[in-house]
Amino acid sequence: MAQQTPTWIGSTALTECPDSPQISWDANRIMVTRHYEGPLDIVQSNQPVKNQAWQDMAAAVVITRWTLTPKPGAIGHLEVYGETPGTGNSTTPTYEIEWVEIDRALILHPIFAVGGTGAYVLTSQDVAMIQKWEEEDNFVLKTAFQYKVPQDNSNPGTGSAAPTGTTTVNGVTFNVYTLSTNAQVYAGKRLKGIESYRLWAPVARQTIESFTLPTSTPCGLIEAPPGAIGAPSGYTYQRSAQRATKTGRYGKWQQQQEWQGVDTIDTDLYPSA
Repeated sequence: MAQQTPTWIGSTALTECPDSPQISWDANRIMVTRHYEGPLDIVQSNQPVKNQAWQDMAAAVVITRWTLTPKPGAIGHLEVYGETPGTGNSTTPTYEIEWVEIDRALILHPIFAVGGTGAYVLTSQDVAMIQKWEEEDNFVLKTAFQYKVPQDNSNPGTGSAAPTGTTTVNGVTFNVYTLSTNAQVYAGKRLKGIESYRLWAPVARQTIESFTLPTSTPCGLIEAPPGAIGAPSGYTYQRSAQRATKTGRYGKWQQQQEWQGVDTIDTDLYPSA
């Protein structure tokens, strides 16, 4: 005897199944699964709207996804999944340490830095004279680490340095100044086209996921990264990046925060958090 195809003889409306809803909880949210059945054409025409709230649920449950399964006899079975937006963090923070390359002006290198203890430490007067030397357009003077200033210039920018000679150009007499020994080491590298040097600094990174909008803190402030990251010691850290992105209307927030380590920092320019 041939098997008969079942035929839907119930209500022509979409009906929730007796074992529905199924509800579960975790520390952050409520999750709901609901089952409906009815004529396939009715089920197809009543597809749920994603991110819409279930009005008959006490909690603020929103629809996240659904599955439609056709059954014999032109029956449709609809499974609808929803959850509350949730609160708090949903994951343990992820920690990272990365070393990044930085280009820094040559004059800031520790062997030259003003006020430092480098082998060729410069003075503020050296810096002023180097600026004048870099403007010199006479090749002979420049390669001799010298520069000229008109004698009638009341502000030669040389501090207490005395001229080491004179030169005359088109009937105008100039005083000639010579860079100090340490400044000549710096100028020698500049003549080779070296303008900066490379160094590597640590970046401490923390990534968390949250159901609620993460707190935003301004960047640029001096601030130690969370101790759990294990950031290398010997550096002053600045909050250098903070990004927060969200997946879908009721999805999770992912926040990534970064702190960059620097070997020296001007605390007049960058305040502490």
